[in-house]
Amino acid sequence: MAKNISEKIVENNPAGPLTQNGAKKIKAPEASEIVEKFLAEGLANFDYESLKPKIADSDINISANASLENIEKYVKEFLALTFKPLSGRAEQVADSSDPTNAVFSLILVYEERMNEFLALEVPKILAPLHKKHLALLGANKKIFELINEYDNDPLTSVLALNALNLIRAESVDIYRDIARVVIENKIKL
Repeated sequence: MAKNISEKIVENNPAGPLTQNGAKKIKAPEASEIVEKFLAEGLANFDYESLKPKIADSDINISANASLENIEKYVKEFLALTFKPLSGRAEQVADSSDPTNAVFSLILVYEERMNEFLALEVPKILAPLHKKHLALLGANKKIFELINEYDNDPLTSVLALNALNLIRAESVDIYRDIARVVIENKIKL
């Protein structure tokens, strides 16, 4: 940011400081102009994909059993975890009367859900979908961790918050894929 400001000052003052009434002055850029440029560059350079953890096959419990029963079991467990109420530490923090715990609570929720999804047995045919879902849960957790660090790095917090909509859109795709699996396999829920 300091580099951007100094470049703009040099650009606005090609002949150096001006002298007015015996005092040297420079033309400084408007604060709003600096902020807009800084945010635009941040958005252009922010790689929201970097928020997603890399999930390897070895990180998940893959089953070679691709039977209809196993696929049905997985889908039902997937949906049960997705709609499961909070529990453990996440529930305790969420129930706290301290509003500053809200972001921390979301971090705990995503951590808890990731651990639960990591424990699921996944039919090999659904492993790519499962890994993508885990990566999105991890990205959500990372976003809230970055938001929680707003005092230390406000720009990254704002950029991470902006990425939340992209992550949520990808999450909708996961649920569409699960719906497709349900329909194609005629799973009764």
